[in-house]
Amino acid sequence: MKKLLGLALVASLFASCSDDDSASTSVNLDLLVKKWYPTSYVLNGQTIAYDDHEECGNDFLEFYDNGTARFVDIWDCEEVIDNGTYTVSGNTITSDLGNGPETVNVITLTATDLVIEQAYTESGVTVTMQQKFKSSL
Repeated sequence: MKKLLGLALVASLFASCSDDDSASTSVNLDLLVKKWYPTSYVLNGQTIAYDDHEECGNDFLEFYDNGTARFVDIWDCEEVIDNGTYTVSGNTITSDLGNGPETVNVITLTATDLVIEQAYTESGVTVTMQQKFKSSL
């Protein structure tokens, strides 16, 4: 499960949509550029809490205003960091944090909440997953 979430997080270079999402909405970099902490994801209609934070620290995804990003995974109280780049086009973000380019759609982006959606294929079946993040825990 950690691998699945990690892949989706890596893909998480998001585009911003307001509460009234539309295809013409563009990502607001002023809202995107910061640390985002995963809180849950929705898979097959089921919400699953993100339970991989450790007592010594929290995993996070961080966007910078220069087009770079990093995902920090706290593992045995050590930081495992994936660095890379991202681009924004409309309400999508394409990122490459070491696993090849991945694209996600931003469903919600506010000062405190980020929800992204990504489709991927597993065992020949296409699955759509939403991930939810908070700017602070």
